[in-house]
Amino acid sequence: MSPIRRFLTCVGAVLALALAAAGCGNADYDLSAGTYNSGGKAQDGLRKITVADTAGMPAAFVRYGMQRGHFKTQGLFIDFKTSGGGTTVIPSLISGELDIAGSAVVSCMIAIDRGLPVKIIAPGTSASDTATKDFSSLQVPQNSPIRDVAGLAGKRVAVNTLQGVSDVVIAGLMNSDPKVFSTIRFVEMPFPDMVAAIQRGNVDAGFLIEPFGTVGLARGLREVVQPYAALRPALQVGGYLAASETVKTKPALVAAFQRGLRLTAQDIAADPESFRQALPKISTLDAAMAAKVRLNQWKPQNDRASLELFAGIMRKIGYLKHDFDYGKAVMG
Repeated sequence: MSPIRRFLTCVGAVLALALAAAGCGNADYDLSAGTYNSGGKAQDGLRKITVADTAGMPAAFVRYGMQRGHFKTQGLFIDFKTSGGGTTVIPSLISGELDIAGSAVVSCMIAIDRGLPVKIIAPGTSASDTATKDFSSLQVPQNSPIRDVAGLAGKRVAVNTLQGVSDVVIAGLMNSDPKVFSTIRFVEMPFPDMVAAIQRGNVDAGFLIEPFGTVGLARGLREVVQPYAALRPALQVGGYLAASETVKTKPALVAAFQRGLRLTAQDIAADPESFRQALPKISTLDAAMAAKVRLNQWKPQNDRASLELFAGIMRKIGYLKHDFDYGKAVMG
């Protein structure tokens, strides 16, 4: 079996487990269920494109762009699905089941490093410009002895995907010390399940994003740090991936989706409160929770400095086998 096929087989198994976990009915604000489309019909002069993005605010971003008509103006009818993020979307991209998928840039970079035929075609979510208003949140029980990232040594930490952006951000905040970092026991679980797992003591800490961070604070958990922005203000943590074959054979489709993303990012930047007010309609958040959550940022262009920062950390902890070639891996 070839290395690529072996990797895809492993990822497929992870995908099955992630989807099974995401189906649990007792999780708070489980944004991973169901599908969403852009209205109208694909035959109404629109070209159908199948897109997936990570449950939570990343998925809400695409849904908002669909609601506002930013993709429809580009001639696209989006068949939208939510995912567990990370590498779970890679097999579906390569098989053609998905045209484009959002994921953490770390997972994208690992896939590319392993020789999988995918490219980062556009930026996804970015952190806040300040380290006190970010949508990421490392949380622990109120009585936990963990007071900073260094306190995670030897502890169990919940992350939404193994060898993902959460691991790498924690390593970066630990100054990429491989010996200390290797003592952390990362536990993979969907974001909606993390708060309860921390409360039950199944894990010592959880790396959450909104709206799950706000849920955790409301349930009495304590925030240690807002890790994305603490590593780098406006850190780009998300990206949109397409198979190299899709980029080659469907350039107009990819370009139209890129334009829709840029219009959506510009719309939210100009009027973030309208996005906040739309959240109860495009997600399972109620109005009270939507009013509290800390919003992501979305940028019109990829941030090379963020990706190269990640690449340096990943090389130190062994997540990348080769130097990251930005020009080959990223469009724009």
